[in-house]
Amino acid sequence: PTGETVVRVADAATNARQAVVRGYNPNFTPVKLVAVSDFTGNGIEEYAVLGRNPDTGQVTAELRDGTSCDAVSRVWFNKDCTPLDMVTIVDINANGAEELVMLGRCGTESQLRAYVKDAKTGAFLRRLDF
Repeated sequence: PTGETVVRVADAATNARQAVVRGYNPNFTPVKLVAVSDFTGNGIEEYAVLGRNPDTGQVTAELRDGTSCDAVSRVWFNKDCTPLDMVTIVDINANGAEELVMLGRCGTESQLRAYVKDAKTGAFLRRLDF
């Protein structure tokens, strides 16, 4: 479909296609993609697309399984932030899933801020203001 966000995964050495992941919310404008270490137990990475709904301002990272394309998690971020970047960090809350860190410009002052959330549960873990 038009506007569909698709993640195509290729081998870095050979460029051979490894996976095609579909099903991401078509109403969101994609900003960033990160691979998240497998937490569903099938040995394949999850792929998180950070996006923003231009109509509502909602900022979300949607995680899908790299094999089945099933949605495995949805992580909501503060919608008063314009997302700039997203990275993964090690599992700091010991639940078996990496954490997502979204960097954005937030509020009326456009303050640079990072939110740390659990990739599996979406639980808020930290906020850093710069």
